[in-house]
Amino acid sequence: MSTEPTPPAPEGVFCELPYERLIPDPFQARGRMKGLQQLAESIRQHGLLENLVVSRAPDGSHFEIKSGERRWRAIDLLRKEGFWPLDKPIPCLLIGTDGLLEALSANLQRDDVEV
Repeated sequence: MSTEPTPPAPEGVFCELPYERLIPDPFQARGRMKGLQQLAESIRQHGLLENLVVSRAPDGSHFEIKSGERRWRAIDLLRKEGFWPLDKPIPCLLIGTDGLLEALSANLQRDDVEV
């Protein structure tokens, strides 16, 4: 994968990004990631049913995951198993905000959120 900065892309659009360009949000409300193996199995059987939501990271070459870190980590398990090809990009929605609303909305609908 190239380490060159990602060229500008319109925000609020769907795009596919390399796994290596995605990084966890440093302000992730969920402290522990439960059920990753089960989620990986679901992705194996049904595919990725919901895109990750990302915003540009301050470094300009990465994207912070605002919603979907568990899916990203489950994909990592599938990559290690050889099921998800290393060069297969991940479907994402690129947003132009800090993602706080999206992250809170996604996490408050689930149990075990650390506040």
